[in-house]
Amino acid sequence: LKYPGIKSFNPNSPGKILLMDLNEEDPTVLELGVTGSKFDVSSFNPHGISTFTDE
Repeated sequence: LKYPGIKSFNPNSPGKILLMDLNEEDPTVLELGVTGSKFDVSSFNPHGISTFTDE
């Protein structure tokens, strides 16, 4: 979330979730599109690094 006192590296741009498959020989970064009528993209400010393993 955008909140006073929390640093935003690009305050004029909404947050993004990026995907990368490290199993690929030449991995590329893909932006995950988030949709939904109740999703407020203008206040979306993700932070941190997360991983998902599909076994």
